[in-house]
Parts: sequence; structure tokens; C-alpha cells
Amino acid sequence: MIIVVADDFTGAAELAGIALRYGLSLKICGVNEIEATCSHETGCIVNTNSRSLEKNLALEQTKKTIAAIMQYQPSFLYKKIDSVLRGYVVDELKLQMSLMGKSTALVVPSNPSLGRTIKDGVMYIQGVPVADTDFCNDPEFPITKSKVVAMLNDNSVHVVEPNSILTAGILVGSVNTAVDIENYANHVYDTEVLAGAGDFFTALLATKYHSVDTQVPTLLSPFLFVAGSAFSEARERIKLWKQQAIAVTSMGDFFECITTSNEKYVLAIKENVATISASDLRIAMAKQVQKLIATLGIKEICIEGGSTAASILEVCGITTLTPTHELARGLVRMHAADLFITVKPGSYPLPSHLIQL
Repeated sequence: MIIVVADDFTGAAELAGIALRYGLSLKICGVNEIEATCSHETGCIVNTNSRSLEKNLALEQTKKTIAAIMQYQPSFLYKKIDSVLRGYVVDELKLQMSLMGKSTALVVPSNPSLGRTIKDGVMYIQGVPVADTDFCNDPEFPITKSKVVAMLNDNSVHVVEPNSILTAGILVGSVNTAVDIENYANHVYDTEVLAGAGDFFTALLATKYHSVDTQVPTLLSPFLFVAGSAFSEARERIKLWKQQAIAVTSMGDFFECITTSNEKYVLAIKENVATISASDLRIAMAKQVQKLIATLGIKEICIEGGSTAASILEVCGITTLTPTHELARGLVRMHAADLFITVKPGSYPLPSHLIQL
């Protein structure tokens, strides 16, 4: 049985998509649905959404999750964390290590397939130190340092090289290439808590499973794109959509609905919105999405941003999703009730075919 614990929804969806490549259907559920979902023989992915919580609530959620899944004695338990280490990474890992009785955690957050690497203890995005990228403007976990040990700020953290001798503590693997990832995946031990991002999960699955062919689905209309990312690329895309729009409709103080073509809509945050917290803005956006689903008869929705996606699902009362297709890396289509939902991390590129759609 495979069980993944993810700290945000897009991370959970990304790994569900990777699992589909290997013929594994892992349903995504919330912490309260573990018993109903993870009893399935294949396993599941639990979204704790802890990255969007206050620290004490995040640790309570992590404790509840690990305690619940340990009764199933999974053959493979993976902790999905952010590839640039946002969130309560060290605190949650320490808690998991304690509950599982393990003294070592092997953490491989890098995604070299996406240009995200760690070299000489420094994290890079496309060759640029992470603190010098858009991640410095993250509304909840702004990144101001690029050295991994400084980012995590804990004396139990050690940056290690592939094939190095492992010691106790939280060991963050240096990664410059896909070969480095494979080296870590081929040398894991039962004594370790395994944590990281998508590339490490892919490499671990590849040691036990074979990839399968998948079909590209036809996306349904009416189609709604929810622009919940603060990254500059996403903001520029919205400006372009507005310039080419059929109509732009204001929705309250914070949002606007952009009609880009027949039965194609974008819900976006208005420019220069600064009078509301990030968490309150997500909840307000989720309520607007709920209204649009009802009034426009939306059949397919694509949500950009993990915290935004989690808020929308909560407001819409959706607790469990079945992954159906991986449209691109991190872009995973799922089914719940009468709605197809695709999610993507805010920092990942949006494929050209979806921009054109």
C-alpha cells in the first residue's frame, strides 16, 4: 500500500498524476476521510493543507494524519513537501519521525526536470538563487535566503551529497541532475522517513513499477479557469486575456470574471488588492467560484494555486477526488460528483494548449 502525506492540494494532485504514469490510481482525500479512502488496497494521498494553517494547527493536523495512517502499515509512505521548502517542513518532519520511531529523514526537494536544484548547499531556480526569484514575494512564506540550512534554520538539518554516508537528523540531498535523484532513490533504507517533491517520488516509483500509456482527454465546456497565483507570469497572462476578452465583469470588491470566448471564463483577482489577508481572499474567491459554477453551469474547472484549490474544495463540500489524467507535469485532472477539476501549482508553467483554450 502506498500512502502520501501532502502539505498542500496541488502537491497532492501532482503526485496523483505521477502515480497515474505507473498505472496507480491514488485517490486524494482530506484528513477526516483517511479511514474511508486509505483502506483501498492501492493506497491514497492525504492532503493535510498544513501549509495554509497556523503552525500549531498544522502540527495538530500532521499528528492526526500520521497516527491515522500508521494503522494501515503502508509499504511505502512518502511526505510531499514544497520544492522550495515553504511551510513548516522541519517541524512536521520531526513530529513524523517521532511518531514513527525513526531518527533519520531523507529529504530530496529538488526537481531538476523543472530547473530546481541544490548545489554547494544553495537552492537554485533555473540557475538563479531562490531568494532572487519571485518566491521572495510569496504572501505567506517569502523566501529571503538561498542556502538550504539557513532556509530551514535548524541545527538538525544537514545537506548531503549522493552516495554519502547517512547519519541521524534531517538530511537534505544535493541534486544537480536526474542521475542524482536516481542515486538517492536507489539507496533508501527502512530506517528513514522519505520526503521530497515530484522528481524524487517519480524516481522511487520507477524502482518498483513500469510506466503505462495514457490518453489525452477532451475538456468540457462551460470551462472556468481560476487564477489564484501571485507569480508575475500569471499576472501578465491575465492582462493579455483581458485585452482580448469578449467581456470583463466586476464581481464585488476583489474579483472580476473575464469571458475569453464562448463558454470559457477566467476568475481573476483585481489589480492592487491589498485590503484583505491572503487567507480571507482565498475564502472570498472560493465563494465566487461556487456562484459561477451554479450560474454558468460549469462542467470543468482549472484552479491555479494549491491554497486556492483547497479553499474552493472546502467551500464546495468536496472531500475526495479521483485522478483521471495527467495533462502536464503538476497539471492533474480529477473527478468529483458532476465536476471535473484540474489543479496546478502557481509556480509551474501553464501549457500552451490551455492558454489557447
